[in-house]
Amino acid sequence: MDWQAAVTWAIIATTAGLFLRKLVKRRGALPTGGGGCGCAGGAGNKSSIVVCGKKGERPRVIVKAK
Repeated sequence: MDWQAAVTWAIIATTAGLFLRKLVKRRGALPTGGGGCGCAGGAGNKSSIVVCGKKGERPRVIVKAK
């Protein structure tokens, strides 16, 4: 095995290690009232944002308070 093959295998092993570390890494606890995004105001604000538009038109942003 020449030096280029050794460097190639080192890069592959490093990349696989990083992917495995990301896969195995444990997530922290989710906020008490938040959703999956981890934002602080997720539970208190019960509104939804709808973005709609058609090709060639300006997009419309509609905020619906619940």
